[in-house]
Amino acid sequence: MKTIGVLGTVSVMDYARVINDIVNTRSCGTHSAKLITVSCDMQEISDLQHNGEWDRVALKYGSLAKKVLASADFVVLASNTANKIAQDIAQISGKEILRIDEVLVPYLQNANIKKIGLLGKNFVMRDGFYAEPIIQAGIEVIVPDKADCYYVHNSICDELGVRQYHEDTKRAFVAIMERLCENGAEAILLGSVEIGGLLQDVVFDMPIYNGAFLHARAAAYKAIGE
Repeated sequence: MKTIGVLGTVSVMDYARVINDIVNTRSCGTHSAKLITVSCDMQEISDLQHNGEWDRVALKYGSLAKKVLASADFVVLASNTANKIAQDIAQISGKEILRIDEVLVPYLQNANIKKIGLLGKNFVMRDGFYAEPIIQAGIEVIVPDKADCYYVHNSICDELGVRQYHEDTKRAFVAIMERLCENGAEAILLGSVEIGGLLQDVVFDMPIYNGAFLHARAAAYKAIGE
């Protein structure tokens, strides 16, 4: 079994739990995953991101991957947003990074999705790094309007990131997803670990794909050679 390095902030444990659950299930309860986890301070990373200091984020993550995760066979970034600088982190650390787009593109193609609605922080929805590989695969990606993007981003940062889940926020997110579907989305892609927590018990008419879960699952399969 390969050793996985899991690098990020508060969502590191979410990834570790998914990976361990899958490895344990696939081995009929006889194994757990071989993990090395590194969790950075969420506020520090968030401040750098909002200040546009992506080079400093990449240097911090890359240095940790090189030193602390040196014995890992490959690394996953437990953050949808951090995948913006995945290639920079790989270059700094010299480690193989399992990028989230490597997982999402074939999954959505296999699901025969032609148009998908994307939710996440503004970096994910509007910076292009998340949607572009999906678009290049022939799948149209749509995001909410400016006001809804603002609401989604701020809700993630102010509420969901600290595990505060309010019913009015849940209703607002469902309404935003419904508007995306009215605009032709055949499914919703969650580009945020935190949104998955908010919507975990929501029943929706269209498929909802949790990008982080699919990413973590793929890391587990890669580790056990599937």
